[in-house]
Amino acid sequence: MSNSNPMNQGIEVYRKYGSAWLESKADENHTREILEMLMSHISEITGAPYILDLCCGYGRLTLPLLEKLLNVVGVDLSPTLIQEAESRRVKLNLGNNMSFQVGDMRRIPFPSSQFDFGFCVWASLNFLSNLEDQTRAFTEIYRVLKPGGKFLIEIPFHEDKNPVVQEIEVEGIKYLYFPFTRSYLENILSKISFQFYSMEEIKIANRKRMVVYMKK
Repeated sequence: MSNSNPMNQGIEVYRKYGSAWLESKADENHTREILEMLMSHISEITGAPYILDLCCGYGRLTLPLLEKLLNVVGVDLSPTLIQEAESRRVKLNLGNNMSFQVGDMRRIPFPSSQFDFGFCVWASLNFLSNLEDQTRAFTEIYRVLKPGGKFLIEIPFHEDKNPVVQEIEVEGIKYLYFPFTRSYLENILSKISFQFYSMEEIKIANRKRMVVYMKK
């Protein structure tokens, strides 16, 4: 795997250490509060919504949603994590063999106008370290939503100043991290045809986070 691609550098951590390492970093309170937030939005949708978990990892949120008999699909760039998510799905007898797919948020592997609701949480979006990739990802999110479809992003909160790409090292592997700010995101979202978007600073599991909510 080439180390010249920042996204590849990021997933190299998961390729090397697997889902057990990622799971060891998880905060159960954070996971629970995110699930509650997602369910509050999903419950507002009439009918049987088709849901996208973008950058799903090992299925930390996808699997609990499948347990609720929701029609949800998880997409992640890491084949290692998708393999683990699929293994857990089979053991739990949830969903179907299309519930998890390898895919890139910059080229989401679905036709246009597919999803009623979607989400991307933790710090997945922060792996996108340049404006071109960031804009492409938001454009793809817009593309795969149905008209009127909604999408939620939850990321670390950063003070509203000029963001600078940071180099992070995890277990000897370096990757790039982009600290999104409100004004930076507004600059991107204002150029995409969402009917509506909002940004809110909140605390989740005693951490400062930013929640971005968009409607096509």
